[in-house]
Amino acid sequence: MKKLITLVLLLITVISYSQTCRVGLIIDDEIKFFEYDCKNDKYVDSVKIANFDFISAPELHQLDLLIVKYVNNHRVKYGLPALLWDNKLYKITKSHTDYQFDNGVVEHEQNGKSFLERIRENGVSMGECVLLSGGAGSTLDNKAKKIVGQWIDSPTHNRILLDKKAKSISVSTKLGVFYCSWDNDKLYLGCGVSTLNVRY
Repeated sequence: MKKLITLVLLLITVISYSQTCRVGLIIDDEIKFFEYDCKNDKYVDSVKIANFDFISAPELHQLDLLIVKYVNNHRVKYGLPALLWDNKLYKITKSHTDYQFDNGVVEHEQNGKSFLERIRENGVSMGECVLLSGGAGSTLDNKAKKIVGQWIDSPTHNRILLDKKAKSISVSTKLGVFYCSWDNDKLYLGCGVSTLNVRY
């Protein structure tokens, strides 16, 4: 995993006709710059910076499996069966995580479609939890515990985790430099979004 030594180094505005701004990060003792249009800073290029590989694909998959582990531990405490991983459901889960991450949102809507419309379109009965997740300086295990803990602390999300009708589960997490449009247009480094779905 690439080590993020300094979260935010600096913001540099380059005064030019193009009005190009740069955000600089120190990663593995090297400075990395990502450019964006100063006039349109609400839409920092998510392809260039939001997808910077702070955590590898295998590590992300391991994180998702750890989240499932702690959700199942929580269910077993309440006398409920553990949920098995659902590969078909995962396609829906990952699609929604990618959409949220690339658009800087944490919500149940996708491409203008409500959660109920997404259910009908995918032909699956499911529950869903979403969360702004991640943060630097933490192990995968601690990240997973924190994510599940936040869902447990939310009564609405906890009902989904402990739903007796749930038959299977899938989780998708994406971490990087997450530009969060709904939170005062903040740039979160080493953060992203987690989506959890259970199939009924």
